Amino acid sequence: MIVDSDSPLGKVASGVCDLTAHLPDPDVTFLCSICFSQQWPCERFDVAAREVLAARLSLAALIPAELHHRPWPQVLSGRDQARLEKVIHRVQIGT
Repeated sequence: MIVDSDSPLGKVASGVCDLTAHLPDPDVTFLCSICFSQQWPCERFDVAAREVLAARLSLAALIPAELHHRPWPQVLSGRDQARLEKVIHRVQIGT
């Protein structure tokens, strides 16, 4: 898919890639497909989801419907929190 880098989706393209990469396999929906030792939703999914939401985009189109009801982790590592804050700032100033 080609998306304009200045569009709301384009500004969080790396977050969308992380979000979709960390979705669980259809047969094992309780484990992250990349972070095999972590339950899904994993911390990396949570960070990516927050980036997408900070851009005021809906997660519903990016996540299979059968996973919409699952809660997200609430704890972010310091590094992930800093990354999220940078993305939110970039989205807010429109760069």
